[in-house]
Amino acid sequence: MDATITASGWPIPSIAVENLPAGLTLVDNRDGTARVTGIPTAAGSFTPIVVAENTTGTTRTPWAIDVTEAPAFTSTAFEQIATAAVELLAEPAPPAGTARLALPTLIPRASTAPPR
Repeated sequence: MDATITASGWPIPSIAVENLPAGLTLVDNRDGTARVTGIPTAAGSFTPIVVAENTTGTTRTPWAIDVTEAPAFTSTAFEQIATAAVELLAEPAPPAGTARLALPTLIPRASTAPPR
């Protein structure tokens, strides 16, 4: 989900949401807008309350959010990648005295310190 909430008034109101479904987060941009992002973790009908507030008052508005199905991975490509990674990790160890890098290695910058 990616939604923008806009509130008007002077001074510019802050924006909050009460009872936001799990998996969603709100960021108040402090310019009269806020952004709700994330992936809900459960299906259902939710009624969070949007709250806009400034020094002259507070406004509370219900907001209906319907999540029809909790997200899940069903891609066979994802399963194939995961299987390939497991197979690579299961390879036999190299013979003694042989070095093998499994992850990229960072090479430090040349140093100006004298050699030891």
